[in-house]
Amino acid sequence: MSLLHRCHQTQVALQFVELNTPVSIIALETGLSATMLRRMYIEHTGQRPPRGVLPFSADWFLQWRPNIHASLFANLYVDLMRTRLTAPERLTAAYRHYLSELACFDDSETLLSMARAWTLLRFCRSQILQLTPCHRCQARYISAAYQPSNNFTCGICHTPSHAGYRHRSKQLRT
Repeated sequence: MSLLHRCHQTQVALQFVELNTPVSIIALETGLSATMLRRMYIEHTGQRPPRGVLPFSADWFLQWRPNIHASLFANLYVDLMRTRLTAPERLTAAYRHYLSELACFDDSETLLSMARAWTLLRFCRSQILQLTPCHRCQARYISAAYQPSNNFTCGICHTPSHAGYRHRSKQLRT
């Protein structure tokens, strides 16, 4: 690995660190060693890197609220595919854009972590999930790849009856 390539990979790794990405994902995306990345994490943030099992089920992305967040991120990522960014750079740029879009709403919580965003892209590449246009609004949403797409209706056009229930229950408790 050339010195310039290694420097570029280190810069990309720092972008992932700033977004609280698990070391295993950074190592896969950059090719840098996990040991080096753990040291980088501690030196850059003053904290240990996040730990835990990576998401492994596509079902989470198909639930109503997570689907809206996942679809926003996926569309941002697809739009960045026209740029000259590398795949890891597109991932961090799309995730930063996702966070900036959520910042526009006062009560919006970040449902999609960087680990989930990365997993979503893996599911889309392996054709488990896909972006499907809603037959009513024509916006593209994440759906199961094996599901017929000609009558697909998004969660915005056909809001489930339980939508907003969680928000109301929080208000009732206070």
